[in-house]
Amino acid sequence: ADMIRAAELLEVSQAHPGRHPSTGDPLTLSLADALILAVTERLGLKVLTGDRYWSQLATDGHTSAVVVQL
Repeated sequence: ADMIRAAELLEVSQAHPGRHPSTGDPLTLSLADALILAVTERLGLKVLTGDRYWSQLATDGHTSAVVVQL
């Protein structure tokens, strides 16, 4: 189930990339990022990260993970 959700998150990430603040390059999830978010969603835990893109995905409603930005 986690791998399926991770694949869904990867698709969402490709469809809704973020932008690097200084270069403007597209930001997407890695497989590891997607798996962490998928497991976090399933367990209903908060995830602490310095990755602003994770916060963007949560704010935009693409993940139910509770993302706490450092």
